[in-house]
Amino acid sequence: MQNTFLGATYEFKNPSLLEKIYPYINYLEITPDSISTFDGKRSYIPNEIIDEIKALSADKKIVVHGVGLSIGSFDGYSEEYLNLLDSLYDKIDFEWHSEHLGYTKVSGESLGTMLSLPRTNETLDMICERVNEIMKRYNKEFLLENIIRIVPDYKSDFREAEFMNKISESTGCGFILDVYNLECDNYNHGFDIEGYIDELDLSKVKEIHIANGSIEDGFMLDAHCGTVMDSTIELTKKIINLPGNCVKLINYELLDEAIPLLGEDVIAEEYKRLNGIFN
Repeated sequence: MQNTFLGATYEFKNPSLLEKIYPYINYLEITPDSISTFDGKRSYIPNEIIDEIKALSADKKIVVHGVGLSIGSFDGYSEEYLNLLDSLYDKIDFEWHSEHLGYTKVSGESLGTMLSLPRTNETLDMICERVNEIMKRYNKEFLLENIIRIVPDYKSDFREAEFMNKISESTGCGFILDVYNLECDNYNHGFDIEGYIDELDLSKVKEIHIANGSIEDGFMLDAHCGTVMDSTIELTKKIINLPGNCVKLINYELLDEAIPLLGEDVIAEEYKRLNGIFN
């Protein structure tokens, strides 16, 4: 089994929680969109947060995970997001960076959510071109993450794992495998998790995301608001025990809004439990 380490997403708003989970994690995942400030003209990452990341990087490995790139928007991805990433790239030695394989904007207007892409030859060419541009701009490994399907699937030329593999074969990018997203798609749409894992090139999976959400009106939502289900843990264990996997990081995702609902002590115990399972 590949040696794996546990990570946490940190938005620099709950230092007391970070102190409690610090012994159980090896990585901190930073989201540029979540730590930025808007001054009325542009978004930027404050110097004090940059300094704190530098201090934390002396003890923990740093990875960067975006939500605002919108790599699948027909009219281009977000330069505003890349400007934020530029400021981190110039000052922080992070291990790799990543983004979701989807889109959040149409004609510059925010959708308020993230939608999956049609898996067509045209989309494949567009995504590969953009991934190549990003990998040329930053001399860091770049990963793409599978997202939850909110709407019914588009007519496609490729199966989902096949589409991911094609992108990687063309560009050399890696993957984040979001295990809970797979479970959501299985619950909501009858998605074949086993078939997906069998087809996906696991040698390209560098990071796994685990989380828990909620069920609303019969729909399982990727809400990042709870402790991890046993089914998610078992599926993750199965994946990291498969031959050929290269997973380095298992990141437990939890929204800041969920922290007061669960309580810091419960969250710290969850990280301790996950550390015992995966570290």
